[in-house]
Amino acid sequence: MGTPCADWTVRDLVDHLVREQLWAPELLAGCTVEQVGDRFDGDRLGADPRHSWVLAASAAREAWIEPDALAKRVRLSSGEAGADEYGWQMTLDLTVHAWDLATAVGADRRVDAGLA
Repeated sequence: MGTPCADWTVRDLVDHLVREQLWAPELLAGCTVEQVGDRFDGDRLGADPRHSWVLAASAAREAWIEPDALAKRVRLSSGEAGADEYGWQMTLDLTVHAWDLATAVGADRRVDAGLA
């Protein structure tokens, strides 16, 4: 099934979201992009995409709720940034791709006004 992203299927989109979640604990722990390398490349969904999402999102959530997580600095591919800025980048990515996914599967595409 296709998505509004012409080159992505729904599986590709969900895989992208899972990989983004997998990066968060590593970056919040102080790893650089180079140190993480290609660890999360390739299909991260396996036979149970929902389970893969739950595991990745749970690990990311645990990293984000660590004491002082938002006060940290992270090293992104675009350079060093505050973890709070990285958190907003992740929130934006999830919001946009939630719309993409909803569009692809025919679900409600409305974005919460407070989040928008």
